[in-house]
Amino acid sequence: MYQTMLIILTTDNYYFNRIWQDIFVCEDENELLAITKENNTCKKRTEQFNYGLCHTYICAEYRKYPLCKFQLKAKHSSDGTYQLYLSGSHDHQQRNTTARLPSPIREVIIRLSDNGIVTSKINKVMKALHPDLSIVTKVMNVARVQRQKDRSSVKFIQDLQQWCLLRQNVPPPNKQHDIFIPYYVANDVDDLFICLTTRQLLYVCKYSSVLAIDCTYKITTNELSLLVFGTSDYNRRFYPMGICLIS
Repeated sequence: MYQTMLIILTTDNYYFNRIWQDIFVCEDENELLAITKENNTCKKRTEQFNYGLCHTYICAEYRKYPLCKFQLKAKHSSDGTYQLYLSGSHDHQQRNTTARLPSPIREVIIRLSDNGIVTSKINKVMKALHPDLSIVTKVMNVARVQRQKDRSSVKFIQDLQQWCLLRQNVPPPNKQHDIFIPYYVANDVDDLFICLTTRQLLYVCKYSSVLAIDCTYKITTNELSLLVFGTSDYNRRFYPMGICLIS
C-alpha cells in the first residue's frame, strides 16, 4: 500500500509542490540504478539535506515530451539504503516540435545502415515510405553518424595508427606477399587514408610508366571506400599495385 505525502521543497532558485508516493526501499545503489533504468529516467540533480543526499530523476525523454511530469526521488539513508518516492506519470502524448527526424524514422534509417544499405538506397526507401517529407539531407546525416559509430567500435583510431606504424617497413625479399604500408593518414574516422601493397605487386608493375587509379563503387563493411591503383600495358591489361582505404 503506497503512502501518499505532500512535499514542499524550497531551494535558492526552485519551488516545487508535488504529491509523492512512498513506494520502495532500495537495499543499495545497484538496485536503485536498476529501478531508475527500468522506469526510463535520468538524474536531474543531487542535493544535500540534513538527513543526507537526495537524488531526483526525471523522464529520460523529457526533451521530446515536455508534458511528461514523471519523477523519482531517492533519499540516501545512513545505513546505505535508499527510500524511493514516485511523483506523476509518463505522458508521451504530445511530442515537442523539432527539426530532427522522428524517432521511428531514425530507427528505420539506422537499421538499414546497420544492414549494409548505402545512403543512396536508404534515401530511395525513405522517399517511398514518406513521400511528403523532405528528408534527404537528414537521412544522410543520420546514416553518417551511424557509420561513424560502427567504424569507431570496430577499431579505435589509436589501435589503427599503431597497426599502420608496425607495417611501415618494407618486408625482406623472401616475403614477397607480406603487406606493408608506404603511406597512411589516420587522424580520425573521417580523416583516413591507408595505402596497402606488397613486394610482389610492386615488382609486376615496375616496367610500366602509366599509373591508373580506379575507385570502386563498393565499400567495406566499415563503410570505407576502396581505391585500387595500378598500371596498364599496351594491351590495356590492368596490373594492381595496391589498394587504399579512404573515409
